[in-house]
Amino acid sequence: MQVLSICIDDAANMTCAIKNFSEDNETISTSEYRDVDRTEAILPDEGTKEMDEIELNMDAAVQWVNDLSLILPTWLHEDDSKVQLMRCGIHTLQMAIWDGLNKEHVKKFLAKIQQVIFKLRTPSIRSILLDLHGVTQSLNTVTRWGSTFGMIDRLLVFQSYCEQVATAGTRELKLTKAEWDEVKNLRDLLAKPNQTTVNLQAVDVTPGVLMKEWR
Repeated sequence: MQVLSICIDDAANMTCAIKNFSEDNETISTSEYRDVDRTEAILPDEGTKEMDEIELNMDAAVQWVNDLSLILPTWLHEDDSKVQLMRCGIHTLQMAIWDGLNKEHVKKFLAKIQQVIFKLRTPSIRSILLDLHGVTQSLNTVTRWGSTFGMIDRLLVFQSYCEQVATAGTRELKLTKAEWDEVKNLRDLLAKPNQTTVNLQAVDVTPGVLMKEWR
C-alpha cells in the first residue's frame, strides 16, 4: 500500500501521522516548523490603547505576506525525501487574524460593543430592525471564519438607529462618536482578510489563485 497524501488539521497531528508511517521514528524532526509572528502584520504591539491608532506595519506585512514558505510545500526534514509538508494557506490566515483579535485592547473594545449587540438582539429590537432594514444583528462565533467582521459590519448598518434610541434614553445602545469611528476602523482593517478568506474557499482554487490572493 502506498500513501499518496495525508490531510491533517494541524502541525501536531501531521507530525504524529508521519511518525506512524515512518520506518525510523527517531529520524522524524519538526525543526522545519517556524515560530512566525503572525500578529505583527495585522495589529500593532500591546502598547496601543486606541483602535483609531491601529495601522498596518507595512514592512512586517510585506515580509509576512511574501514568505510563501508558510504555505508552499516543504520537506518535513532534510533526510527524508519522501515526505513533503504543505500548510493550509487559509488556516494560516485565520491564525494571523485570531492573533490580532486576541490583543488585550482589541478584546476589551469588542467586549464593549458586544454589550450594544446583545441589546440589539433582544426580541423587541430584533423585530424593529427587521422592519427597518430587513436584517437583524449577527453575533461573532469563534468557530466561524469572518464572523467578527460580519458582526461589526452589520452593527454599522444600525448605527443611526442606535444613536437615535440612545439619545432618547436607552443607554445600552450608546457609543460615542470616537467609539463608532473605532468600529469603522476595525471593520476596514478586517475587510481585506475577510474577502481573501471568502475567495480561498471557492471550489476551483488553483495554486495560482492561492498565490494571487495571498499577495
